[in-house]
Amino acid sequence: MGQVKGCKFWNNVVAMPYDRGETQVLSNAHHNVFSDAMRFDVLEGADNVVASQEEIALGPDGVPLHGSAAIDASSFEYALTNLTGETGLNGVRRGLGGGVDAGAFEFDWLPQFAQDLGGRGLVVTAADNAVFENGDGLVEIPSGDMSVNWTPAASASTSCPCTFKATVTGTGTLTVKKNGEVLGTYTQGAYDVNFFGSGTIALAFAYVPGENDEGGAVLSGFSADIGTMLILR
Repeated sequence: MGQVKGCKFWNNVVAMPYDRGETQVLSNAHHNVFSDAMRFDVLEGADNVVASQEEIALGPDGVPLHGSAAIDASSFEYALTNLTGETGLNGVRRGLGGGVDAGAFEFDWLPQFAQDLGGRGLVVTAADNAVFENGDGLVEIPSGDMSVNWTPAASASTSCPCTFKATVTGTGTLTVKKNGEVLGTYTQGAYDVNFFGSGTIALAFAYVPGENDEGGAVLSGFSADIGTMLILR
């Protein structure tokens, strides 16, 4: 590589090793993720990440895998100045999951959100940029909306009891709609939300922050049962 000066080196992922014995100098470099095999002599810039190949963790198509060091390593200021615009080259909206990923691609958090929520047959269809995974396997909504389609196996042919856990940690209000109708509104506290459903159930969640709100709504534990079985001996 030698010396790279007089250009902007922003929002890139450089995962391959590159060392030809030259002095490695890179200026005006911001919000990049570099392989630790690069061995820079001078790296001028801010918020760059140096990580191992394993930590960078890209798929064969270059898209960050879950846990990649590239996830949330950039910012809107730097990512939106390049040619990918408001989405990554894979079509995923920039900032999905709470932060902007470094590089040309954005990790798609929607399947991860569905996995964290825990319901079989659950698909997250939309989520505002503020929605994120908190690292404990829970999905947090500090503000904005999230929508899911849920088809519990038990509800394929008959109505069944469904439940999920909602915890409001902030001063605002969480509104939950089922198939377009308000299922309930919830303020600070922990709730087991129960309802009956059949077929595919469309659920929409909207959290409106309150005054000086530093919390939000946390969702988890989606489950459905076809009924109760008693065994008499």
